[in-house]
Order: sequence, then C-alpha cells, then structure tokens
Amino acid sequence: MISNFISHKLFKSFFIVIAMISGLQISFAGIFFDAGPGTGAPPQIFKNHIMFPFAADANPIGAAVSSLESPTRCFGTLNFSTPLSHHAIGDGWATWSHGYTGDVYTFVGGTTTTINLPPATRAFYFYTESNNFATYTVNAIANDGTTTGPISINGNSGAKFIGFYTTGSQCLLKSITVTYPPAANGFAIGEFGISCMAMIPTMSEWGLIILCLLLLAFAGVSIRKRSLAVPGGFTMDVSGSNHSRFPFVLRSYLPALFITIVLLTIGLCVAVLGYDYQITYADIPGGIISACIAAYIIHLVMLPKNND
Repeated sequence: MISNFISHKLFKSFFIVIAMISGLQISFAGIFFDAGPGTGAPPQIFKNHIMFPFAADANPIGAAVSSLESPTRCFGTLNFSTPLSHHAIGDGWATWSHGYTGDVYTFVGGTTTTINLPPATRAFYFYTESNNFATYTVNAIANDGTTTGPISINGNSGAKFIGFYTTGSQCLLKSITVTYPPAANGFAIGEFGISCMAMIPTMSEWGLIILCLLLLAFAGVSIRKRSLAVPGGFTMDVSGSNHSRFPFVLRSYLPALFITIVLLTIGLCVAVLGYDYQITYADIPGGIISACIAAYIIHLVMLPKNND
C-alpha cells in the first residue's frame, strides 16, 4: 500500500513538472528575430532554413510597386501595405552595403510600411536603409508581436540585415511592419530572401545529448553484467548469461526520474528567466527522453551490488 501511494504521488508530480515545461514552451516558442550578418552579405541558410532570393524586378525604375512574385518554391506574392517606388542602387538610390547593386523599394518621406508575406512562410529576411545620410533607430515587428527592438542603421552605406524565422508550422510568418522616425525622411527596403520549406533536419544538441546518455546507459549495464559481487568478497562474471540483461527496479527508477525531471525544469527556468533563453520545439521531447535515460543510469547506481 505504501509503495503504491508513493508511486502515485511520484507520477502526479511528474505530470505537474511536464505541465510546467509545456507552459514555458507555449510562452516562448514561435517566431524569432535574428540580426544575422548585419551589413554583411545574406546567408544561403538562415537558422536551418534554405533561403531563396527574389528574382530581379522587371518593373521600370520609378514605377510604383505593390506586390512581388515570390520564388517558385513559395506560392503567392509578397505585398506592400503602401505602394513603394522601384529603384536600384546607383539608379534612384545612392548607397547600400556589402556591394549589393540590385533592386530596392523606397518610401521617401514615409515612416512605416507592412510587408505581407506569402502563405506558409517560415523564414524571411530583408535589408533596409534610411533616406538621409545619418544614423536612425529602426524597429520591425512580426505578426505575432515579435520585435527587433531598436536597431541603429546608418543611411550612408549602412543597410542592415533583418531576419525573422519560425521554429514550427504552428506559428508562421504572415507580415512584418517596418517603422522609421520622421527625421529619416523615408527609407528603402530590399534584397529579400524567403523560405517556405520545413527546417533542414540536423543532429541537434539534444540528439548528441541523448546519444551520449544511451552510450553511458549501455556501458553501465555492460559493466554491471560483467562483474556482480557475491557473498564472501568474490565476483562472478555473468557477461554470457541472461541474468539481469537490462536490470530495472521500478521503486528505484521512479525517484531517480522525479529528481531528474525537477533538475531539468529548474535548469530550463534559470535559462529562460535568467539568461533570456528561448525554448524551441525540440526542448520538450529532447528533455523528456534525456531525463528518462539519465534516470535509468542513476537508478543503475542505486541498485544493490550484492546478488545471490
């Protein structure tokens, strides 16, 4: 009875801890901003997303543009909330950065525009620069409220990279609103890159952690099988037997699992609240699997060494 009561309490606490981790996940997962290379050239892969640049614009220089065809892998169009003037570096717009000489879209005298993105957009970047040759504070906000915060951009060859990306299909990029102060006398945006594909599968940090824990678990089982203590101070080699092939004692495993989950939760809370860590969709499954394996290793150490 006492054992069943303890097991019931441990399972209840376990699910409470999982709910706490899930609450953190819901609060911090979704759309994120990354400053990328700054004034450097754009990356081909941005936060594990393969990026596709927009094709050269066939509209004449000076034409008012309200929409652009997205690359072939992204169906639909990119739309501006306010028509912008089509120019090129050296042809209607004087400077940029990192040697770019392509299309830009200007809003002279304006302060804000919203870029409406094609459906299923998972990552998007653009560069921007003020009209006046001075440094101004710029802000860009995605559709879920994710913001770049104040970014200083110099209008004289200082166009900067602004990138947003998602960590899953539950919260896709739909729009980005760019805002300049009136003193900038307008701005230009351009050099767009987009991805509507899922993230590239990689061997993440959680994958490496789980692999290492599995190796430790198998090593612990192997060592335990090879040398079991017997009364009288002798050891018995049971490596070729079926005895304790994968030793498991629920009464030892449950407390180890509970302690491991609690420590994991505390670690995630410290990382999020103390160091501004942003929880991703890999953290919950990766953390749970790692905790289960780590608890098994701890439980091996807790098992009695003497076996009749």
